[in-house]
Amino acid sequence: SFAAITAPGARPATLGHPQYGLAKLIGSIGIERRDVEEIGAASRPLALRAALVGEALRPAETTELWTESRLRFP
Repeated sequence: SFAAITAPGARPATLGHPQYGLAKLIGSIGIERRDVEEIGAASRPLALRAALVGEALRPAETTELWTESRLRFP
């Protein structure tokens, strides 16, 4: 999904995506997404909620992955 957000020639909908600002920031700093570290660990209920919201906010180009990810949610 992050690759879809950062792909050249992004669609207008992608420019408004919540992760687009992060992608632009780390790109201007000159680091890779994998170099960004989490500053804390969430409890299991909060981690599941964050994962669910992340799936809901997938770029349209990657929503076919919903069928694979739904098994992670009880």
